[in-house]
Amino acid sequence: MQVFHPGAYGSADGTVVWAGVPGGRDDAALVLVDGSPHWRPPTAPVVWGRPDTKRPGTPCETWGVPDEAQRPGQAVEAAQLHGEVNPGSGFVGNQYVMDLRTPVAGWPGDGTSPWSGLSGAAVFCDRYLTGVVASDRQHSDHSRLNVAPSYVLHHDPTFRTALADHGGGPQVGLEAVEFQDLADPTARPAARPAPVTPAALLEAGRQTVPFHGRDDLVAQLEVWCGQSGFGAWLLHGPGGQGKTRLAHRLTHLLTAQGWTVLWPRAGARPDQLLEVRRAAKPLLVVLDYAETRPDQLTALVEAATEHPGTSPFKLLLLARTAGDWWQQARTATREAEDHLATARTVLLTPLEGEPDERAGHYLVAARALAAALPAVPGLVGHDWTAAATPLQPPRHLGEDDAYGNALTLHMTALADLLDTARTEPADSTAGDEDVQDVEDRLLGHEARYWRASATARGLTPGLGPHASSAQTAVTPSAWICTVWDISRYPHEASSGAMTHALAWKAVAGSLSAAHIFSGLVIVAPGATSTWTPFPHCPGQSYAVPAWT
Repeated sequence: MQVFHPGAYGSADGTVVWAGVPGGRDDAALVLVDGSPHWRPPTAPVVWGRPDTKRPGTPCETWGVPDEAQRPGQAVEAAQLHGEVNPGSGFVGNQYVMDLRTPVAGWPGDGTSPWSGLSGAAVFCDRYLTGVVASDRQHSDHSRLNVAPSYVLHHDPTFRTALADHGGGPQVGLEAVEFQDLADPTARPAARPAPVTPAALLEAGRQTVPFHGRDDLVAQLEVWCGQSGFGAWLLHGPGGQGKTRLAHRLTHLLTAQGWTVLWPRAGARPDQLLEVRRAAKPLLVVLDYAETRPDQLTALVEAATEHPGTSPFKLLLLARTAGDWWQQARTATREAEDHLATARTVLLTPLEGEPDERAGHYLVAARALAAALPAVPGLVGHDWTAAATPLQPPRHLGEDDAYGNALTLHMTALADLLDTARTEPADSTAGDEDVQDVEDRLLGHEARYWRASATARGLTPGLGPHASSAQTAVTPSAWICTVWDISRYPHEASSGAMTHALAWKAVAGSLSAAHIFSGLVIVAPGATSTWTPFPHCPGQSYAVPAWT
């Protein structure tokens, strides 16, 4: 078959790789287009979605070349139609019905349809592909269109296979179109852009390294999600321990079962998050860095209070501690007291806690990262797979407890891989800079975390609750180094030497040592009533130069 862009020259060859039943509820087709210069493929991954509430009037639009838009003797013309989808319309027959906002007028009543030629056009609800135009709806005076829903198409395993086999992306499940402005786009692997730096491969959402371990905990979480009504679960542990990766594993399993999963974006307003109370399908909300987002947590609990309870509504909180912030969150409102009183609280232990298994996991991580590195700009020329083959785990892998941290182990494998490119010619883009970039990117991630934590606690960016704008702020990187130094020497934390060190920091930042120390006590990952180790590579890497 031939496909073309209206208004452009030339056409491209296309091959049907999947087709539904003509006139059936899955009346649609997947067409694989060749590499013709006359075809412009999408520049971003396509995200599939569905209406997840019963609220009417969800805006939608479609483009096509219907007969209504054509004029004799002129080039094929396009039409952009907009309308609404009401989830209840067509629900028994597993169809969507698109109510057009500007129905055609004056079409002759000769049995033809003004929308002939529009079938097969994609229907989008804002950014999410929600269905495919099937036909003009009978008895609607050409004011409504039948749409084959995305959920019907994705229900067919042969459709999902064809989509994945031909570059359709790894999306599992469908996104809620009503919640798309609430969702963190980086939480969807299918929607992530290509990695810009090697360090991007370490992001939990990319799932570069295969998931392993935690089987018992995943099973417990699945059982918890299967219970009716509302439920909350706090999963906490130091950074890099695998909390986010574990949550992605759970969400992968749930979306395959038809659940809706929402990772709220950091900037979502509390009043926006109240919309999740309308969810009509099983819903899991994952709130990462929950200790830095108290207002969002309060809003989600309020939404749970107003949810009808006809389907499960689960709230999974990820945090580095379960300290004062959690006690405050549980008593913030009457609704919080009622809904969070029975929340489970689980400390995530080190993933690589068994020293004898670390070497094998290091090699698995190295191979997975090697397979992904060619996607990073400038690194395609190096044979990373071959470089990973002779890699040997660090000598002290089984002795150093820091390697019990999954991120530490993966970062070490990535840095070792990047080291293999140091013998490349001088004009190579790989080498020392890439290894340094791994540390820099993670440090930037940490800096954002500390700033958000300080803000959530009413501290200024300079860490002092009453610091003026004229005062020089202590940088987040210096703060991280301070925490790392304390965690390495817990007994010295209360000694005169540490007090002098904190005082020196205070002079450098025009803040009192008490302000800095109180900030550290409040926000330090893993900190409880006593100082505990913080095995995070960026802090360790920057501690020495910051204190010398």
